[in-house]
Amino acid sequence: LPPACQNLIVNGGFESSDAWTLGPTALMPYYTGAPNPVHSGARSMAMGATLPNVTPVASYSSVQQTITIPANAQTAQLRFWYYPISNAAAGGLSRQEVILLDPWAFDETVAVLWRVTENTNAWTSRVLDLTPYRGRTVSVYFNARNAGNGTRTSMFLDDVEALACGGYMVAVPLPATLPGTLPTATGQPLPIYPVAEQPGTALGTLAPQATVLTVTTP
Repeated sequence: LPPACQNLIVNGGFESSDAWTLGPTALMPYYTGAPNPVHSGARSMAMGATLPNVTPVASYSSVQQTITIPANAQTAQLRFWYYPISNAAAGGLSRQEVILLDPWAFDETVAVLWRVTENTNAWTSRVLDLTPYRGRTVSVYFNARNAGNGTRTSMFLDDVEALACGGYMVAVPLPATLPGTLPTATGQPLPIYPVAEQPGTALGTLAPQATVLTVTTP
């Protein structure tokens, strides 16, 4: 049998409006649904230049979630599906990326795990190794950045998992008496942008949104 695994990411399918921190920038990310790309379920996360009526100014467009990777895990992997759109040249400031940040050190960069400028206009899976970061608390930061040079870069994100596998899994016993009423989610739900009000928009021309966050780049 394969070693037991636990998923450290909460709400990786973006079906509810919680667990993720959305960067409040000029091109702010947002929860979305059809007719925009969705890999599974009803919603995904839109980042970058996705809205046709928004100018793709120089801006980050990011979401992040903080996790703690068990020190005794045998392996740890970050898995996700992404739908990239870009008419920018590779290697520039317009890009899609995944970065690990240190939440205890003012979000300093721990590692740049993945950085591309892709325009496949199709859902693609990606697996990144988190094993070197066992025992650490890190923020998993997804970003679609636009350089503000007239090009447009975006990314739809769905089905994110951070799987820690193996090691000693500790069983937590349930209380003898369960509460009569389970707690409900708190906080004001984030709005879903009315993408349905723009029918027929070509994905290749979707406008960007950005989330400005200063990170250290190599």
